[in-house]
Amino acid sequence: MSKAYSENLNNKIKLLPENSGVYLMKDENGTIIYVGKAKVLKNRVTQYFRKNSNHTPKVLKMVENIADFEYIITNNEMEALILECNLIKKYRPYYNILMRDDKTYPYIKITIKDEYPKLFVTRKYINDGNKYFGPYANATYAKKAVSTINELYPIAMCKKELKSGVKKGDVCLNYHIGQCLGVCRGNIDTKLYNGYIKEIIDILNGKTSKIIQSLENKMNDYSENLDFENAGKVRDKIFAIRGLKSEQNVSNANADNMDILGLAMAEDMACVQVYALRDKKIVGRENYILKGQNEKDVSEVLAAFIKQFYTNTPFIPPLILVEKEFDDIDNIKDMLTNLKSKKVEIKVPVKGEKKKLLKLATDNAKLNLENIIGKEKQKALMEKKAVKEINEYANISKEGNFRYEAYDISNTSGVDSVGVMVVFDGAKRNYKAYRKFKVKSIEGPNDYGSMVEVIFRRLNRAQKELKQNDDNPRFLPLPDVIFVDGGIGHVNAVKNVVDTFDFNIKVLGLGKNNKHKLKEVVKNNEEARNIRDFEFAGKLLNDISEEVHRFAIDYHKNLRSKSFLKTTLEEIEGIGKVKCRNLLKHFKNMEELKNASIEEIVKVDGMNEELAKKVKDHFKND
Repeated sequence: MSKAYSENLNNKIKLLPENSGVYLMKDENGTIIYVGKAKVLKNRVTQYFRKNSNHTPKVLKMVENIADFEYIITNNEMEALILECNLIKKYRPYYNILMRDDKTYPYIKITIKDEYPKLFVTRKYINDGNKYFGPYANATYAKKAVSTINELYPIAMCKKELKSGVKKGDVCLNYHIGQCLGVCRGNIDTKLYNGYIKEIIDILNGKTSKIIQSLENKMNDYSENLDFENAGKVRDKIFAIRGLKSEQNVSNANADNMDILGLAMAEDMACVQVYALRDKKIVGRENYILKGQNEKDVSEVLAAFIKQFYTNTPFIPPLILVEKEFDDIDNIKDMLTNLKSKKVEIKVPVKGEKKKLLKLATDNAKLNLENIIGKEKQKALMEKKAVKEINEYANISKEGNFRYEAYDISNTSGVDSVGVMVVFDGAKRNYKAYRKFKVKSIEGPNDYGSMVEVIFRRLNRAQKELKQNDDNPRFLPLPDVIFVDGGIGHVNAVKNVVDTFDFNIKVLGLGKNNKHKLKEVVKNNEEARNIRDFEFAGKLLNDISEEVHRFAIDYHKNLRSKSFLKTTLEEIEGIGKVKCRNLLKHFKNMEELKNASIEEIVKVDGMNEELAKKVKDHFKND
């Protein structure tokens, strides 16, 4: 921590209030590295900077990296707790205990806000005005329910944006086999379609008696008219609906519902196994991995998991069983009670069946964590061998960390040429270090010239940052190896650029076959080595090749899409350069703007309802 940063922190610490709130610790780059809550902000934040504090090595390391902090005052500790949860999810700070992913129980979602709603399974619950059912502890059941409903009702299953009176391409196979009305033809009665949706909602709510009664009457009519084929089809439909209802009852919340959290910890990871009990039956279990728990105890990890997991779902069981009580348990119970609008208890079972179930969940969490750690160690070992093999091939003798950069050019017949740089720190992608370049000095389809320009600009920027001793460099550190998409011609051209800067950087070419798949690695003045001849590095080299190609194509497509969208928008009366720029900034691409509602377009600076309607009409008639 520099002297300037230290003075800045001391001044800010003196001004800390004695209110409850949330604090956000930042490093020199302004990145949020830790989020915490406090009953008294002044006391809690000051503790981090006391020399005699009994901090763990991980906390001491974090404090070394703190260059700044900010805080948000709340009315009470409960508000601080909720805000802390939301900020951890938003920023995913390095020094917080984090769930490795945001996987939660699955839901069935019906997009009732659409003119022609659709039905699908999702693990993300968003407050977007659509209809959600669940959560279902068993993902297989949720998928089966959607599949059964799609067989029962001919609703749309495609990803097309469907609107009345608007034709959307050709009908698909589902239409031809009678499993879809063919909404994409643009002439389907919305009353008929939404009648189906109403019945589906009733089925998922368990309100099936009227539907089944109606179907039974229809089945009897068919039977009386000796139309046994159709009577059989209706009978099968009745059985399917009854089957859905019986399984649905297992997933509905009641007083016998509880979640049992088994926890295992090892190295820098933790595994929580969630057993879901519904109507006194285990109907599902899910494993969740947390990172950054090193030097934490069981209670801290449990508290972190419960806050992240249960604030990310609308379903919270009335009882959560854990192996140990933890600090803040009363505040967390109150928070969950407020979210559920019913009392939520967090308890430690002492004996009996609940104690046995908790042990079972814990034992399974241990087995799962051992398996994951074993796989990760094996993966790390293979990655280490791959890096070593690349370095030996490139004649790199240094020890320590290695940085690889790969470059590719993308254009359309020489138009809108762009170059990209992707970065691998060893075998790991470093997305923050990726860079994009618009080719400026080369006209036409000149791959060599474009590659030389891009790498010259990259190395030139690095040289300037070295001379200026830049505190916030964007092109440092320098790579150990530069990979170029191409053969010996590309390698020689780029090596000449590197030599002009006198940097010790190796240059290798990634040669492709006629299917644009990696075939060989090219080194200056040596015969190319076939990718199959690498014992360990083949996969890593292929990953680098595919990643740089993907990034180049995506950037070029995005640039062309924005260029086309800009031209299109400027054709609309009332949309000038400023409004056009604001629309381009707000919406990532044409598809996003086309699918936006009038209300969403009005939110853009400078837009009003009249202009928003003109934009929608323009794309509708396009």
